[in-house]
Amino acid sequence: MEKILVAEDNQDLMVLITKKLELSGFSVIAATDGQQALARLKEMPDLLLLDIGMPVMNGLQVLVEKDKDPEIRNIPTIIISNSGDQFDLRTAKRLGVEDCLVKVDFDPDELVEKTNSILKKIAAAGKVLVVEDEMLLRTLLIKKLKNCGFNVYEANAGESGVAMAQKIKPDLVLLDLMLPGLNGFDVLKAIQETCDPAPAVMIISNLSEKVEMDKALALGAVEYFVKAHIDLDDLANKVIAWTQKNKKAV
Repeated sequence: MEKILVAEDNQDLMVLITKKLELSGFSVIAATDGQQALARLKEMPDLLLLDIGMPVMNGLQVLVEKDKDPEIRNIPTIIISNSGDQFDLRTAKRLGVEDCLVKVDFDPDELVEKTNSILKKIAAAGKVLVVEDEMLLRTLLIKKLKNCGFNVYEANAGESGVAMAQKIKPDLVLLDLMLPGLNGFDVLKAIQETCDPAPAVMIISNLSEKVEMDKALALGAVEYFVKAHIDLDDLANKVIAWTQKNKKAV
């Protein structure tokens, strides 16, 4: 069951939205101000419905803070705005906004339709988690995979990578072996043991000895890329092929 975070300070509208979404088969969690919304985003909802005019922290401030946090920045968002709200739609799109609803024209059926459309698009694209502590490589991988249509999440350490995999249930993980905290071998083992279903894992590493490759493959990795020889197009094509293969198998 997909989980929707509704961030709205108007109690009547909150009740209306919650009831409509629950009747449509969604699980709903609520926040009545921007600060609460940021905190509850850590529960990794599948979608955020965000009011612009909220107390404590308005919706645009929430979007900016959300974008600073790699754990939550890729959660898709639908804005719920008053007709007088001023915001740059291009900036909002860059900050993860998929669509916008105006309160004076609010239609619960349209909300459900937009929610289903966005979630179906996400499901069709697939989720990829990049666990890599080198910021430049992580940024390049994320950009490449997003351009291929994937929904990409990120973590820069072993423990956060395991936690993220457990929360978002990715289709595939790109995993570095040399990480702060838990090393990549331990992360791979933890993901295989605690995630149901277990995602496919592809290794990206500076370690190029056969013993490391064999160990990773024995633990369940499906591919092994040496960073010094990595080709982003080749990697992206293998990610696409693997996720498509798995979707056909389901």
